[in-house]
Amino acid sequence: MQIYSTTVIAVVAVVAAHAPTAQRNVKMKITKSQLKQIIMEEIDLIEAEEGDEIVAAIEDVPTKAEEMAEKIASETEALSEPSGLDPAVLAQAVAALLKAKVES
Repeated sequence: MQIYSTTVIAVVAVVAAHAPTAQRNVKMKITKSQLKQIIMEEIDLIEAEEGDEIVAAIEDVPTKAEEMAEKIASETEALSEPSGLDPAVLAQAVAALLKAKVES
């Protein structure tokens, strides 16, 4: 519902902006199809902005994944030292646990 109320406000602003200054006090005639077109254009703009945010988040994934991998590798090495476990074995155990967590 929020998107539609925002869209209506945006449509009114767009329609008002397109009216000549001298005619702003005059009632505007707009057809139903013109109004629908304006609303659809505003909805498309809003969806495009949301799409840009999603794309930006997706582009961040490799960087964030690399940061997580570095942190996990560091923690794995630190945890393996006192136990005498091979860090690679502990890393495999952590990977299996992470995979099980994600799949559940």
